[in-house]
Amino acid sequence: MPSLQTLLLLVSSGIMIMTGSAYLKGHLTNDFAALRSLFLEQIGDACTTSECWFTLGIFMSLLYSSLAIIGFVAAFFFGQFEQSVVLGVFAYTNLVMAGIRQFVMPARLYRPGSTVSVTLTQVVVGLCSVVAIVLSVRSRKNKTN
Repeated sequence: MPSLQTLLLLVSSGIMIMTGSAYLKGHLTNDFAALRSLFLEQIGDACTTSECWFTLGIFMSLLYSSLAIIGFVAAFFFGQFEQSVVLGVFAYTNLVMAGIRQFVMPARLYRPGSTVSVTLTQVVVGLCSVVAIVLSVRSRKNKTN
């Protein structure tokens, strides 16, 4: 049976590949339903008109897809240490993005209440990843002692 760390790595990689696919779709259509539901209508309209969705979408798609591929490779072919490192990058990504959205970005840019579920999901996935890493490190230490 796969370890908790491997399962979290697979789930996180799946989320990353779905996010990357959504950005690719947005790039191809110059419209991002997920981002439109998050940001104010004026920002969504301005980004569609100016093609900033189109411009940024391909790069964001590549970033998320690359992280997903690294995660899948780590889950299937790497050991616990390497999986911990990749999961640490995923945890960092989720927690920092949630923190920036919540504490740095002006709330006036977002639709009221729209950031709660996205931020909460990223915090939960990030914290679960940290717990899995800590448990993995403790498990390795117990095996060496």
